[in-house]
Amino acid sequence: MTKFQKIVSLLLAAGLVLGIVGAYVLTIAVEGIHLDYDSGYGYYGGIDVDYLAERMGEEFAKQGSLFAGIKETLHAPNAERFEIVLAVTAYPKVFTENTAAQLMMGDQIIQMTRNNGSFTGELAIPMEAGETECFIVLKDGDAFRSESIATSATNFASGWQVFGIYGSMGEYTFMSGGGPMDFHLNETLKLDEELLPFGDKLISARVYAMQGGKELFSRPVENGALELDHTVKLQMGKPVELFGEVVGESGLTYRYSLYELAQHDDGVSGGFPGSGLLEIIGKDGQSLQVETTDF
Repeated sequence: MTKFQKIVSLLLAAGLVLGIVGAYVLTIAVEGIHLDYDSGYGYYGGIDVDYLAERMGEEFAKQGSLFAGIKETLHAPNAERFEIVLAVTAYPKVFTENTAAQLMMGDQIIQMTRNNGSFTGELAIPMEAGETECFIVLKDGDAFRSESIATSATNFASGWQVFGIYGSMGEYTFMSGGGPMDFHLNETLKLDEELLPFGDKLISARVYAMQGGKELFSRPVENGALELDHTVKLQMGKPVELFGEVVGESGLTYRYSLYELAQHDDGVSGGFPGSGLLEIIGKDGQSLQVETTDF
């Protein structure tokens, strides 16, 4: 019987017994691995098997790793070169006085610095790299050992939306015949600074609307929120697009798509085409286009 078969068998048996108990804490031990499971993670009176299998898989992977631990630290992004510096500290389980270590990503090979029982090094990663696979190579004479580390620390993930929209978009009075109509925007927008890319910090933010290449209005976001109360005039073939813009301490500006309003023969539609991070603008005005996520 495999390790995971043992786990699943144990969980199914325990689930039959604990299904009538309610909240509980279960300690699971499989081949030297101990894992405490709080029923609050899963279903009331049941066991979330997928969650536990994932946790146990992570523990088995740690056992087979070359390292007792790996720490990743993200430095402030470079607003001129569109780079992020990722610092890596690795703690090998087994090493000698002659052990050396390298960080490798693409054509970058960085010699790591030894400090007692750890090795440190830094990689310059292009912002557009997204989720990045790096390698740590341990060298002992002619012997090499390597392990990959997949880091999402640099991934600005276009689906991350720092602006939350609360309430209905607004209201309008239907005008037959396709003539222009007023749409009253009435909603609350909140900004979550913790979701800014690359760990950047907020300096300022605004929300603005565009129609046919013309800015209709701009409102500052203060104290993390904006009560939007504004009327726009919709026209056939000229949708109104709402955007958010955030300036970070790094000097980078992040532009987000929020939603658009479009007039049709039978009324108004509102949607989120390509909602998320659209563009990153550097200090010199150069920009990095981001592939957006459709919802």
